[in-house]
Amino acid sequence: MSDFVNYIFDRGIPKLFEYSNKNLINPSDDGNSNENKIIYSYNDYGYRGGNITNLIDNPDKIITIGCSYTFGIGLEEHETWSYKLSKLLELPYINLAWPGGSHEYVMWQIFNVVSSLNYKHIFVLSPPLGRKFELLDFKFLNQNHNQYRIEENSESINSAEFDDFKLKTLCNFYKINLIHCYDYGYVGDFRWPVSKDTTHFGEDWNEHISNEFYLKLNNEGI
Repeated sequence: MSDFVNYIFDRGIPKLFEYSNKNLINPSDDGNSNENKIIYSYNDYGYRGGNITNLIDNPDKIITIGCSYTFGIGLEEHETWSYKLSKLLELPYINLAWPGGSHEYVMWQIFNVVSSLNYKHIFVLSPPLGRKFELLDFKFLNQNHNQYRIEENSESINSAEFDDFKLKTLCNFYKINLIHCYDYGYVGDFRWPVSKDTTHFGEDWNEHISNEFYLKLNNEGI
């Protein structure tokens, strides 16, 4: 098995085999503190959360897509905005987020979903700009996402901005609810306590994002 995660297309959701039915401890944990330990549970398709096979054919569900901010690095599952939004809407959810996910990764998952699945709504939390589209093994969770940023020259910056434009256009075309993560503060902003890994937003921020998506949905009627 190479460092790249093997995946197949299975009824609209690529199955990430290396994570199927496994639990991973927060890689940033030093092993000495139970207080900061997070257990990430992976479902039957390899994404974070409970098993989703019974949701594949259910049209009354929401889909959430994004990077580690949506995956919930440093958070218990019930602290993530995906979980909180599903409770607000009283609908089950499938979280297709992946740590380090790029704009291209998000667009790839959008096409998988809209071409193959029934759903009530899709919610996208746009990742930071400048990432490459890579599906790496679990060691990727232990890396700073800046290590995977493309070189910041004028050409790459223009490319990243174009990726942002493409994602916005795609979401508008499919009537997908879109929020950019950095439009609502930054890690270290005094308003938002950090998560247990200290490099991601904590539960308060996730609560705010779920409320913003809920308001956006009601105001725009998407």
